[in-house]
Amino acid sequence: VDINPDVLNLKSKGNWITCYIELPDSYSAENIDVSTVTLESIIPAESSPTQVGDHDDDGIPDLMVKFDRQVLIGYLEGATGEVTLTLTGDVDGKPFDGSDTIIVIGEE
Repeated sequence: VDINPDVLNLKSKGNWITCYIELPDSYSAENIDVSTVTLESIIPAESSPTQVGDHDDDGIPDLMVKFDRQVLIGYLEGATGEVTLTLTGDVDGKPFDGSDTIIVIGEE
């Protein structure tokens, strides 16, 4: 899982947090059930836009999903510094999870 932006400014008025989900060889990013994808088990992925591509140019397809930036900022409750976020979901009826660490700034 790659979460963007790498640095989240709590004062930012942006709309989205973008996540790229890459799976092991035996699974296809196209088969991820977007309706099951959540951040921190409570923030649902938006149903659109989504896109299968190769964000990191490593030859392995990944799925791009977006989350509401302001909902995540509310969830963080003003926390700053390094924050590890976990994304969960289902692919081919099987659960998966992945984490990425971002830097949160803006309240100091």
